[in-house]
Amino acid sequence: ITKIIEGPTHGVCEINKNIFVVTEDLGICVLNEELLITKKKKITKGLRPHGISYSHRDEVYVLACSFGDCVFILNADLEEIGKVMLSDLFEKFRGSAQHHCNDIFCKNGLAYVSTFSVTGHWKEGIFDGGVIIIDIESRKVIDRVNLGCLMPHNICSYEDELLILDSLNGRILGNGFQTIGEFNGFTRGFSTTNSGVFLVGQSKNRNFSKLQGKSGNISLDNSVLVFDPSLKISRTILMPNGISEIHSIHSLI
Repeated sequence: ITKIIEGPTHGVCEINKNIFVVTEDLGICVLNEELLITKKKKITKGLRPHGISYSHRDEVYVLACSFGDCVFILNADLEEIGKVMLSDLFEKFRGSAQHHCNDIFCKNGLAYVSTFSVTGHWKEGIFDGGVIIIDIESRKVIDRVNLGCLMPHNICSYEDELLILDSLNGRILGNGFQTIGEFNGFTRGFSTTNSGVFLVGQSKNRNFSKLQGKSGNISLDNSVLVFDPSLKISRTILMPNGISEIHSIHSLI
């Protein structure tokens, strides 16, 4: 394990052969193939930025901000050129985020945003977790897909299908958002690989009480699972005690 960037970090992905890392303290950091920082772009404090993605059709970056209940549109220099609010609830609740957006993924001019609640009511215990879909060109929300997830996080595409982590339930959803992998921890952090296996992060479960009576074994480990979706088998790489939570994973192979 080698530390490259220090501080709260919620998103990492590869865009045009560069690694983009989203941090609270440094903002967006761009790393080259040697994992050296080549660029930094500050982000307004208090927004808690999470996932970042790139729309090739629109030639813009998109950044999901959990505490802002919004998605920022960024140009090639990572400067803000637009903002899409997930709903009008942020203003109604006087600056309190109601959707808890996490990861974001772009495809064919659309941005897919994973949220705890697509309607914006998770703080009242309504966990209609799923995906809010944004048309990047018009910068408008065009759909809200309730997948019935509990605290979903990472979203990506694999073999032309969307995959998402149903985090509290410990599931990978794919193939039409059916369960293609199931685990006993809080799954957050997800990456596919060229060999066809998946890397799945598990963080210490702070919400295990919500699963009591539904699960026979709730893991509290911090770990990375190497999971073969075809054979339904996995191996576990335990993280050191100093790594408290895993938010995002990107495979370099």
